[in-house]
Amino acid sequence: MTRTSTIQEKDPTTPAVLYICARRRAWDSGIPEAKAREEGQAFAEKHRLRLVREVTDFFGESVPRRRPGWREVVELATEGLAEVVIVRWPHAISPDHEYRYKAITELRESGGTVA
Repeated sequence: MTRTSTIQEKDPTTPAVLYICARRRAWDSGIPEAKAREEGQAFAEKHRLRLVREVTDFFGESVPRRRPGWREVVELATEGLAEVVIVRWPHAISPDHEYRYKAITELRESGGTVA
């Protein structure tokens, strides 16, 4: 008896970007960033997402649009190059919930979603 699989099982087709905003300064240990990368890649694999890019920002700026990495994420969604943004912690988008929700809404309007 053979097992049949769907194309989705064989070849992940949903493009995703891994967004990491964990490091506070250039000389930090990098451990939180490495952990976010490891968990994000595992999440993508588990959910059959195809990582097309990894984008990083330094943590600390509350307004996501002021961070070059977040602007790149929105641009990738707008251009249709990424449909899903993988984020380890909601605070990576913004520690301020109002800015976070506004950024997520903007991303959705651009064609992306947060996982």
